Amino acid sequence: MSSVTGTDDLGQQAEWARSELQVIARELQSLLGGCSPPFPDALRKRWESCALLHVSLGAIPELAKVRTKAFDVLALLRDHARNGELMEDRVDWLGTELSFREARYLATAAYITATWAVYDSISCVVGRLAGPPRVANARWNPKLWGDILTSAGPEKEREAKQTAHFVDEATELAFAWPATVAYKLRNCVVHDGHQIDGHDLFSGCDVRTGFVLSDRALEELEKAVGSVDQTQCRLYSCQGYPWYSKDLVEILRAYHGEVDFLLGRLLRWSVESLQSHIRVFTT
Repeated sequence: MSSVTGTDDLGQQAEWARSELQVIARELQSLLGGCSPPFPDALRKRWESCALLHVSLGAIPELAKVRTKAFDVLALLRDHARNGELMEDRVDWLGTELSFREARYLATAAYITATWAVYDSISCVVGRLAGPPRVANARWNPKLWGDILTSAGPEKEREAKQTAHFVDEATELAFAWPATVAYKLRNCVVHDGHQIDGHDLFSGCDVRTGFVLSDRALEELEKAVGSVDQTQCRLYSCQGYPWYSKDLVEILRAYHGEVDFLLGRLLRWSVESLQSHIRVFTT
């Protein structure tokens, strides 16, 4: 079983960032102590608060492993349904008999919840480390959607976002399509009971429909991405793009892999930017 692309790498990126921030936290006092004249308190406190963000990354590597297993369960359930291995629309879930619809609901919710727990945790650290003051110093935790990415999606959503973004337009365009679809699916599963603007996410309830999206759900997803240019996505030339035969598992595999790549690189960039900032000003 092939897990969602990038999951393990994202956990490794978080572990690397956590280790680097811990080193900064340990060495910052000695670095600043030798500077004359001394650094202003505001700058010192800024660096110290950034270094302490290693605490926020501590749980991510283990959570990334849980997420990988959740995806494997999701894909396995899809495969069993597609291969006719589920009899009479029933699934044995740890000794509890569920309908396929109930099992599909639980598996999808578990995977997407774990995914966005990872995304939100990393986005918070990236926003605090590298975001403009309105994001870095905000009382709320910076989020992937609205703080890091802001220019994608329908015009009405863009106008509703009042936070400054700091990812350049070209980079954002390369990931806007998968990130927008991933965010819309997250809201559908986590907040709206597998409904998209009042329409069922899947094409049917029984095992024969598997994980195939309904036509109305697909229409709403296309509406969500609005005027985003799908040809700018890194996946544009890949087989099956953009809707992968309407198979939710394959959509999640592809699009979450892209978001993983984006967040992993932004995390590395933000930590290395902090390291460079401190090094340049203390040597």
